[in-house]
Amino acid sequence: MWKRKETRTTPDAVRRLLKERQLIGGVVVGSVSVNLMSGRIGEFGMLVSDVNHREKGVGSALIKAAEQWAKRMDCATMQLALLTPRRWNHPSKEFLKKWYRKIGYEPQ
Repeated sequence: MWKRKETRTTPDAVRRLLKERQLIGGVVVGSVSVNLMSGRIGEFGMLVSDVNHREKGVGSALIKAAEQWAKRMDCATMQLALLTPRRWNHPSKEFLKKWYRKIGYEPQ
């Protein structure tokens, strides 16, 4: 989790991700960042969709695009980190845990 008033990213960081083709998106209703880790491991993160476009398949389409990117990069594994509080349950994080499992991701 983050401290209050801390930022997750900056406009410069997003521009860098776009320039390096590490941020996948089209019309801005959502995005996901991708990263090539060592050992043929792909990683995605910062998955987000506009609240007005949720439950329309945006997240699923972005995950699929991230997985296709990883295949093109010859990755054998795709991973993500889901940051969750240790001492309490955050409803959206609990939703994401279930959703990621539903689409084939297993906790490690």
